[in-house]
Amino acid sequence: SDADILFLQETATAFVSKLKDHGFGEHYLILAPKTDGKRDQNSIVLVRKSLFKEESVKDVTADVLKHLKGDGAEPGDIAAFVIEDLNGIKYLLASFHGDTNGLVTKPIVEAVWETLTGSYSDHELLMGMDGNTYKVHSESYQGVEDLASFLASKGIGSIWGPNPDPQSPTTCNARTFLQAQLQKALPKSETLTKGDVNMKDWIIFKQGDFKVEKVTKDNTGKISYTDAMVFPTLDFPSDHAVIASSLTPQHWKDGQLCTTG
Repeated sequence: SDADILFLQETATAFVSKLKDHGFGEHYLILAPKTDGKRDQNSIVLVRKSLFKEESVKDVTADVLKHLKGDGAEPGDIAAFVIEDLNGIKYLLASFHGDTNGLVTKPIVEAVWETLTGSYSDHELLMGMDGNTYKVHSESYQGVEDLASFLASKGIGSIWGPNPDPQSPTTCNARTFLQAQLQKALPKSETLTKGDVNMKDWIIFKQGDFKVEKVTKDNTGKISYTDAMVFPTLDFPSDHAVIASSLTPQHWKDGQLCTTG
């Protein structure tokens, strides 16, 4: 990968070990909070070693959870760290996996925001998340546009801009008749109308801290996105597209390293 920061969700402990064994550990610091290991679906953050100071890393996941109002977050869903880059710029980095209906997404974002503004106000925020957001907002499902309004009210921006398109999905899948819970299965003809075809994935930051230069979606493994294609596939093993963005820090000066996430 040529990314400087990666946010991953629902990773197994064995996956982290394999990252280290396959050379990622040579180039990236793998930031994973301590968990009890029972659920083994963990959010993690990877940062490029050549850009960040390893000795500056601090796990602040517990601080975020102290600010969380209500229940719903499972162990491993949220990972948060503070870190300093080689330019002396400090960051709060968070990776989050939302509940199925996305109802914990706003409380978690608010908890991260309160942690930032309360204890780390001199840090820049970058957060990658599977927010499990849907085309239409309701009491039972977190909508894309409703989340965007919430973020704006907090002074938080995203790579999707102030008006994200709910019709631009990052998932496209449906349960088949060969899987458990047959009552949820759909015929192929109904996949795009009744399946999980939603814009669920986000990278967010404090407004004014970053300029979004480029955004990509990938559901092929070839840095391209094929519309109306069901995935995972044999070539692309995830049920969420990879989203990526080139971000220019607004505090960047000539001669400094430029961090992209």
